[in-house]
Amino acid sequence: MQMELSGETQVACRDLPLVIGRNSIRWIHDNLDHFNPFAESRLSQEFRHNALAELALFCLLVKRHKEFCSSPELHGIVSFIESLNTNPFFEASLHRWNELIIRVLILTVALEAYGLASEHDRRSTIQKVLWDSNACIVERIPYRQLELRYILDLGGFSHSLPPYHELWSQTLLAHRPNLMFLSDNDVYSITHVLFYLTDFSARELSFPAARDAQRIHEQVCHLLGVHIRRENWDLVGELLMAERCLRRTSRYSVIGWRALMEAQQADGRINGPQVARLAESERNTERLFECGYHTTLVAAFAGTLCRGRVGPRTSGLL
Repeated sequence: MQMELSGETQVACRDLPLVIGRNSIRWIHDNLDHFNPFAESRLSQEFRHNALAELALFCLLVKRHKEFCSSPELHGIVSFIESLNTNPFFEASLHRWNELIIRVLILTVALEAYGLASEHDRRSTIQKVLWDSNACIVERIPYRQLELRYILDLGGFSHSLPPYHELWSQTLLAHRPNLMFLSDNDVYSITHVLFYLTDFSARELSFPAARDAQRIHEQVCHLLGVHIRRENWDLVGELLMAERCLRRTSRYSVIGWRALMEAQQADGRINGPQVARLAESERNTERLFECGYHTTLVAAFAGTLCRGRVGPRTSGLL
């Protein structure tokens, strides 16, 4: 059952992000068990570790926004993440795989922002790993390297990564991509570059030049229109966030928010593009979570960024 936008129940356009964000947070809170990578589940541990890291990043960023940071559901989500923080997996992973360090970094920085530290001195361990391992020099695709730099700076860690403008110059977005040939993964790389360069809209885009920023917004606007028509609510949410990071709106902005509102289920979930491909017999709780958690989490991100007022900053880039 979808939420109605007509008649007396119609929500004012300016309030759509607030309503969508709060509904999404409610659904996330009600489905926390599926984010637990250590529980019995048909969902893979890899999938759930990644989902947990994304959830922790959301908690870190939502803390800035007064309209959302005091909600009891958010406090429940933070407590849930804290309860998993003592699992020895997170300490062990620092010494085993370079890629997992980003997940542990996000978890650590998020909990520190809420005044919650790990039992061991994980910060010192992370810093040692950063200097002694290959974590900062292994080859990653450009926007993933930008992601690592962003998280390290957010947490106030020392590192040897190049400056932002150098990392930016290697990204797809910096090379004026032909929009006709972009895959969905390419669009994700574009949105994430804007997230990291602007600290999720908390600072203005200082480069590229103003004329290039206008070009980038025109590309984001075009892609937003395309994915509204395709009903890919995951990318619609990301592109609305990208507009916020550029501090601009377009002819598709309100259309995108209305479409997200119409797509949001009564329980707050917004289905990802994979749901349409599921047979009726496959639509169990775990599969629906797998196909809908990211889109709903993106909607929660977008709602906080586009409706929330930034509160006092904490450490690092925050």
